[in-house]
Order: sequence, then C-alpha cells, then structure tokens
Amino acid sequence: MVRLRARRLLSAIPLTFLALALSPPATASGATREKITRAAEMPPFSFKGPQSPDDLMASPEAFAPLAAAVRAHVERILRDYDIQDETTLKNLHTTLAHLDLLDGRDDEVLEEVSAARQLEEKTDERLLGITFYSEAIAWARKDAGRGAGEFFLHSLRSHVNQYLNGLPWEEVRQAVARDRALLDLTNEHVVPSWIRSRSPEPDSKAEEGVISLPVADRMIFERVLLTLILPVKNEFMQALESLAEAHQPADRGTPLPVDIWKSRAVSLKGDERLTPVVVAIWDSGVDTSVFPDRLYVNKREKPNGRDNDGNGFVSDVNGIGFRYDGGRTPELCYPIDGEDKRLLERDRATTQGKADFFSGIDSPEARAYRQGVAEGGRDSLRIGDADKRIMNHTHGTEVADIAVTGNPAARLLVVRQSLRDNRGETPLMDAAGWRRFALNALSIVGYCKAHGVRVVNMSWSLSPPAMAPIQPGSGVGILEQEQGARFAQECFAIIKRGLTLAIQSAPEILFVAAAGNSNEDATFSEGIPPSLELPNLLTVGAVDPSGQPTEFTSFGKTVVLYANGKSIEARIPGGERMTVSGTSLAAPQVTNLAAKLFALAPSLKVADVIDLIKEGASPSRDGTISLINPKRSVVLLQIRKDKKRWP
Repeated sequence: MVRLRARRLLSAIPLTFLALALSPPATASGATREKITRAAEMPPFSFKGPQSPDDLMASPEAFAPLAAAVRAHVERILRDYDIQDETTLKNLHTTLAHLDLLDGRDDEVLEEVSAARQLEEKTDERLLGITFYSEAIAWARKDAGRGAGEFFLHSLRSHVNQYLNGLPWEEVRQAVARDRALLDLTNEHVVPSWIRSRSPEPDSKAEEGVISLPVADRMIFERVLLTLILPVKNEFMQALESLAEAHQPADRGTPLPVDIWKSRAVSLKGDERLTPVVVAIWDSGVDTSVFPDRLYVNKREKPNGRDNDGNGFVSDVNGIGFRYDGGRTPELCYPIDGEDKRLLERDRATTQGKADFFSGIDSPEARAYRQGVAEGGRDSLRIGDADKRIMNHTHGTEVADIAVTGNPAARLLVVRQSLRDNRGETPLMDAAGWRRFALNALSIVGYCKAHGVRVVNMSWSLSPPAMAPIQPGSGVGILEQEQGARFAQECFAIIKRGLTLAIQSAPEILFVAAAGNSNEDATFSEGIPPSLELPNLLTVGAVDPSGQPTEFTSFGKTVVLYANGKSIEARIPGGERMTVSGTSLAAPQVTNLAAKLFALAPSLKVADVIDLIKEGASPSRDGTISLINPKRSVVLLQIRKDKKRWP
C-alpha cells in the first residue's frame, strides 16, 4: 500500500515562498560521486524527535540534535552525490547558510549565500530572496564583531540600504511587497510560512515525531527568523518601506502592478462565424449550473439515472465522474455541506484582502485581512481538513470559468477526477487501485475522443511517493524498506505509463497541464502530467500581472509557456467570484486561447494551434521565458487565412 501525493495547483494563500537549498563542494581527489537525475533518487532523511516538533524550538539545547543531523545529511549529499538539478542544489546551500548563521559562522554564511544565488532560476528570488536576510546579518556581525549593539545595528542598516538601493525596482517590486507583508505578520506568536517546500501538507497519518527534511528546513529557518531576524525586524521593515516609498507613483491611485494582460486579451463575439469547440475540464468537478449556456450536451443521454447510450456511464449528459477510489459517479461536482459553505464564504470574503496585502496595495480589504491574522494568530494561516474539502469543491469550477471566458463557442465537458476522498484526505491505495486510476485515464481520453473534445485542461499533478527511512527499533528491516520503496515506484510507474498512453492515443486533442506550485524543476521532480514530453501536451507556468514569474511557479524544459496566474477573479460553485492564484489558473488561460483558435478555424490541427500560441508569445522582460499573447496569436491566424486566400 502506498500513498501518492496529489498536488493542488491553485494557491489561494500567498504566504509561502522559498524552500530548501544547495550545491556540490569540491570532491575528494579521485572520488566518483553518484549522479542524481530525479528527485526520487535523493537520499531520504528523517529525524526522530518529540511528538510535537514545536518542542524542538524551545531551546538551543533541544534544537541542536536536529540541526546536527540536518547538517551531516546535507554535507554528505553534497560530498557523495552529483545532483543534476540547480534548484535542489540551491536549496541545500540555503539550508547550510541558515545553519551557519545560527552557529555564528559568518564567512561560511556568505559562501553558501553566494552559491545559492548563482543557482537561482528566478530573477527576483536571486536579487531579493530569503538569503538576503542571512547575508545582511552575517555582514553586520562581521563588521561589528558581534550580533547586537548600536554598531551592529548601524552596520546592518548600512548594508541593507546600500544593497536595496542598487536593485532594479521593476525586478524586485513584488518581492519587496511580499517581504514587507511577511515581516509585518511575523511576531513571536504568528509565524507565516516564508519557505516554499516541495512536500505536501503535513500527513496526519505520518508517524508522530518523525521529521522530514522539508519540515526540518522550515523549522531551521523559523529559528533563524525568531532568534536573529525578529529582533531586528524594524530595521528590515524600514529599509523595505523606504525603497517602496521612493518608487511610489505620483498618482497614489495608480494600481500596482501594471497589468500587461488586459491589452493582450481577446474576446470573441457571438455574431462572428464561430464553430462550437468542446473543451474538457479534467479536474475536481464543475458546478454546471454556473455555465448554463456553455455546456456540452450528450444528446443520446438523459438525466434519468440510467446509461441510455450504453457507454458505461450513467446520466453522462454533460460529462463523467470518478471518485477517489476509482469508481464511477454521475455527480459532476463534489458536494459541500452547510458548515463548509460557511467556511467557503469566509475565505471568499478575505481573498481579495490577501491579494492586496501581499501585493503592497493599501486597501480596506488588505487592512481587514491584516487585522484578521493578528486576531486569529498562527492558526489563521494554516490549511485545515475543511479547507482541503472546500478546494475539492471549488477548484474545477474556477478552472472552467477561466477556460471559457470570452468564448461563446466554448462547450464545457466535465471530467470529474477526485484526487482526495470526501474528507479531503488521500488514503492509502493498493496497486490495484492505481491500476484502476491508469485504466480510468484511458477511459477518460477515450470518452473525450468519442465526444469531439479539442482541448483538455489538467490543472493537477501526481508526484512520485517519498519514501522515508525506517526508524531503528520499528521492527521493519532494510529488506522490507527496500521492497516498500520498489513497490511505491512501481505504483507510480503504472499511473505514469497509463496517463502517457492515454494522451498519446489522442493526437487530435491538445492537452494543457499546469506546471505546479512547488517552485521546482518539473522534470526533476517528475510530477505527472507536467513532466511529460509529448507532442500534443503543453505545460504552463504562472506569472503575475506584470509578467514576472510568481514565487510559487515550477519551471523547467517542459514548461514552455507562461500565463497569468496571480490574483485572478474566477467564479466558484454558486456563481460568486473569488480571488485566487496558482498555475491551475495559468493553464486554462492557454486552454482558453487554444479553444478560441479552434473556434475561429476548426480545420486547424493540434500542431497548428501549438505553433500559433508559441509564435504569438513574447519574451519576458529578462528574456528567460515566453508569455502567451492571445491577441497576437489570433492576428497570426488571420494572416495565415489571408495568405491562403491570396497566394
């Protein structure tokens, strides 16, 4: 039995940022290091501590064994392994920088920070990422000879201001707003998550007291935050506020950031010569009542609880559904009860305030959100079981709303695929369960082919299972552990192969996947579908309204396009609007564009649509990624039509 990690690719809470960090030191002469080409090959780490990890934060003495274990583990990895992923190396270097800072090894801090920055993919993180704080404190301590006193504070101010004033404002504007917000929230009682970890939400079924490396890394930084950054919080806050104030536009009403997407948007009109195009939303489910004029209708089926057309699906008038256990269900939207509805309404009321607060916009909603966190304490920042159930209910509808916006020819076909059970959990499944998932993927794609689907949106990802080492005295031997790891990989191989074959079986359909919200290389991490390389699959990363990569988006060679995925208003079940963020919302922007191209020119092949989207895209400000430009792609389509008409 094994639990594969199901990732939600829509993030409504912008409180998470970086993760672990690292890079290889010089190897011993003549030593050959084992090459690591994928995340699943990374040596596992676990630390047996008290039942509550918070107990380790009580004192340096309690924390020391964990810190020593992490240092030994990270240094061994860097010594013995050749890691072929810059993000993983960056993460490990950052971990060592934090440990060195806690140990007072300031020269080593500066070396690790320099190595981590050279490996950073994103410009704003390289210029103003989490290592900025370690570097500033280390320099100030070196200058002052100690970590306290007036001379230390003077040196800290000098270094911070000199560094910040030399940064290109447009490249770091969002990072400044984010860090101001995080510093504002952070105190002895409220510690928002500064570190974006690759691990999922804590597993309630995990062995108590066993701490993984991502959790340990978060705890290490929180100790840095509470013991070293918090005492000088005001110095950092004042410097960031001064920088923002110096670049404040004369017109205080000017919205920040500048939105490049409004000028790129395309909205088709009903009086144009459009061909209906079927778009499948393969997701957690869709509230079809929100889209009464945008639904695909299977005319051979009736909503009478029977399989009228004999295709094996009951009442599949607008689509099909699968529960977490793989069983079929006619319900196309995950049901929500009264208590969860109240929680959803609470979240909906605060999402705009969250977005404004972390974008540096001083709105009434932002102030209300800030006040709510202050009153609610640490618990107000955590995602609970109810929140996970709510995400199951809302996610697919939000994605569908983006996919059909501005396209009267779009016809939604719903494919409900529950990646969590009705409690919001991911229970253990045996190999037979994952074979069912793989077979269901083939059934889903076959259904889409039979019903004329042109584009399928997949804003979800399944990750390889993380196998933690067995604790001494557990009664489980090394052989059993190795067998468990092999079994887990075999389960993942089953669904990876099944999904790959399913997509390959439909070359006439364009599949669009979300890159993921884990700030990592999608190829190295091997999540599916974003790590797959197939001619009819596009994987999409997320940028903010100004076109800069978001702090959460994953990346890599399979992530060929980027679209807006930050602070977007989308409809949720019932029709209300909610401000949400994530690569889940970037992917349907590409689905939306592809559907419009098919509606305007139904004879287009998948390869034609991919070419039009890629050719219409424009480079980001730093030239590192391609941003979709729907208006330009539509113009290129018209040029192609004109050339055929007038050779």
